[in-house]
Amino acid sequence: MKIRVVAMLLATSMITAALTGCGANNTAQANEQSEVATANITSADGASNDTASAEDGGEKVVTTLGGKPWVNSIIKENITEGMSTSPQDDFYLYSNYDKLSKLEIPEGEYVYGTRYGVRDAVTEKKLNVIKDETGTSHDQMLVNGLYKQITDWNSRNAVGIAPAQKTVKEIESIKDMDELNAFISDFDKNIFVTRIIKPQTIKDFNSDNNVLLFMQPDFILGGAEEYSNRSEYGENVYNAYKTLNEKVLVKMGYTKEAVDKMFDDAISFEAKIAEKSFTSDDRLQADYYQKANNHYSKEEMYGLLKNYPIEDVLKNSGYDKAKDVMVENPDAFKRIDEVYTAENLENIKALLIVNYVNKVSEYLDKESYDAAIEANNMITGSQGTLSDDDMAVNLISDELSEPLQRAYLQKYDATETKKEITALCKDIIAGYEEMLKGEDWLSEDTKKKAIEKLENIRIKAVYPDEWYSDCKDLELSDTSLLESLENAEKHMAHIEAAKAAGKVDIKKWDKEMNCLISGIAYLPNENIIVIPLGFLDGDFYHDGMSTEELYGSLGCIIGHEVSHAFDPTGAQFDKNGNMNNWWTDADFKAFGQRVKKVDDFYDAITVWDGLNVKGSNVDTEAIADMGGMKVMLSIAKNIKDFDYKKFFESNANAYLLKTTPEYVQSQVASDPHPLYYLRTNVPVQQFDEFYETYGIKEGDNMYLAPEDRISVW
Repeated sequence: MKIRVVAMLLATSMITAALTGCGANNTAQANEQSEVATANITSADGASNDTASAEDGGEKVVTTLGGKPWVNSIIKENITEGMSTSPQDDFYLYSNYDKLSKLEIPEGEYVYGTRYGVRDAVTEKKLNVIKDETGTSHDQMLVNGLYKQITDWNSRNAVGIAPAQKTVKEIESIKDMDELNAFISDFDKNIFVTRIIKPQTIKDFNSDNNVLLFMQPDFILGGAEEYSNRSEYGENVYNAYKTLNEKVLVKMGYTKEAVDKMFDDAISFEAKIAEKSFTSDDRLQADYYQKANNHYSKEEMYGLLKNYPIEDVLKNSGYDKAKDVMVENPDAFKRIDEVYTAENLENIKALLIVNYVNKVSEYLDKESYDAAIEANNMITGSQGTLSDDDMAVNLISDELSEPLQRAYLQKYDATETKKEITALCKDIIAGYEEMLKGEDWLSEDTKKKAIEKLENIRIKAVYPDEWYSDCKDLELSDTSLLESLENAEKHMAHIEAAKAAGKVDIKKWDKEMNCLISGIAYLPNENIIVIPLGFLDGDFYHDGMSTEELYGSLGCIIGHEVSHAFDPTGAQFDKNGNMNNWWTDADFKAFGQRVKKVDDFYDAITVWDGLNVKGSNVDTEAIADMGGMKVMLSIAKNIKDFDYKKFFESNANAYLLKTTPEYVQSQVASDPHPLYYLRTNVPVQQFDEFYETYGIKEGDNMYLAPEDRISVW
């Protein structure tokens, strides 16, 4: 289920995988990590319309047809029968209305659309691989064996909560700081217990070496801001996780009152750390990388932490061999050490238990699993639950990623696809080179550096050339599902720890970007674009696809990723993926002025009464959307009789989406991507080809005067 919020996922991925999964959510709801909130929305005239409600007595959610300059047509209640649409008024709604009016959000999900159709096509193939009992490879045996464990409810119910209860009781029995330190320093023990400070490996921002990274902690309520001024979303998450802990821990023998106190003690402890932590907004700003690029030697890092047993943690995990350390937020790091004291022992134990229950409940018996799903539904606005097969595919995709990828590629050969996608990427990069040459606001020196960066972009298309592990020494447990998942987590954790002392291996993919996920990415600290096989299906890539359809959907999306090399974040990294200013001062100032125009434009967009887009949160992705469309239109000019109508409508279909108000409010709060209807309507406004194709003229709602257009490139 993994319903931890996007505020922490995005921040982590912006460092560990540099916007991993940009442009699309990974796999299914059970594998998504998206911040969601309960929306308190009224209709345009102020009257309430109770059109949706959370389950189990949750807050009522009301929606509206309001919004400026367009109705928020991705909200399911805003699509009504017989709506009048036109390309002059609202191009996204015009292009997608027929599909939106028929589209249903599946049970157990809170969002659905074109990209999720692509995900489902790949999921069906994954399931064929997972269920195949004829294969004899170790990879096949692993995925098939884990599938049986996940879906065998009789065995899961027989084992019950015992595997998790053992860990909870062990934490509860800790009597002093020495025992706490021993528990936290035992890397292999109870790997699903969040240790407050977690080591991980990333590429250094300043070299080709790997570096040991410490992030500020993930917070139960989402962003650090929720601890000083709790929003409706934060309150909803608080209630959901508190209810989950009540249901699971009461089964372990605790009273409801004891659980409630434990949960509030955990929140109280997190609040102390949140005071010195980055907020969701902080992590979405262009200067975030600069703020997070804090290097220490191991000895200096040990000096930052007098109380927390960081030296023992690193020695026992293998991370002590790392040569360099990067601390995302030194102030948060120091605050953790300040509050990691005997005075707060019970609160720390409470935090370990609460986070553990939030993590592992879905891996236990049916009653605990259902409690986890109910919490998810309260937060996301979804209803019901995924099928066992879908749930199993998502979990296997997470925990046996490499075995599943290899087994999949054995069954579904993608050799030709790799050649075709690599060629398409090269065409798009060449198109950008021609585009940049024509940017008259850039000096020749900056253009030269930008083109060098383009020429050095590495393409990781379809599947990796090398794997992290053959997994031959990985075995499933014959005792419980939870223990099997712990075995898989430990296996990959040791591989990650061993990488911290070496150089980046460019032949391997980041472990978060496996070849079957339904998202693609640009990694600025490696100057790489990654286009996984899991994104190349359904409406995005299929036999018989016209050039216009390919360019309008997949082409624009790949172009979007290349554009990230020159967005407010990518602009900070050079051709080698190192943080290095390659702009002249005058050019960077001009660039900033163009970005400010994007921010101001999006700031004026109203999603519904009381909810506005924040331009500085979405400018990197908005600029990439416009850049991706521009490069494909520039390539299209060389194609005789190019069908622009088919191109633009294919692009709108790529962003076809229907969702809940909860999800929309969360995206506005902490997702760097504009809402999907804006990802079509705003880009098309920037280009003459759109105006000419649909006869858009001054006075039309889709019209934007040339002097008001905001395309940076």
